Amino acid sequence: MDRPVTVRAGLGAVMASLILSVIASVYQLTDFNGFVDRAVAAAHAAQQGNQQVDASVLRSVLVVGVVVGVVLLLLQAMFVWFAWNGRNWARIVLWVILGLGVAFGLFGLAGNSGVPGFLQGLSICQWILDLAAVVLLAMKPSNEWYRYRRWLRATGQRG
Repeated sequence: MDRPVTVRAGLGAVMASLILSVIASVYQLTDFNGFVDRAVAAAHAAQQGNQQVDASVLRSVLVVGVVVGVVLLLLQAMFVWFAWNGRNWARIVLWVILGLGVAFGLFGLAGNSGVPGFLQGLSICQWILDLAAVVLLAMKPSNEWYRYRRWLRATGQRG
């Protein structure tokens, strides 16, 4: 049984979303100092002068955030690899990750996040791709293929 179009398209949508995430990260990091300055200004505005935010602390938090983001991106790519090879557990993990992204993305689409238009456009495209991936990976041909792959492994056959 060949890999159905729903699996190929669903995992392709996840990979496209990951690529857009990398593009957004590179775009933001090209002007890291400006990004820090905008974050400090937003923090000062939110606090209304109660306590001052130190730019070096915020810079450290953003660097840690970038590192954690890269690790999560690599983990998601690993789950795509396992799902591509017929591992249903990886498909379920992707459903959870993408489902949370779709749910929280609704709040981002509804509100004004204050990000530049380019990043907002990338965010909308990622949301659409994630939604498509969740739907495609849940369709009947995808379920049947993952069930078939599990049966192949259980009976010791090569797929």
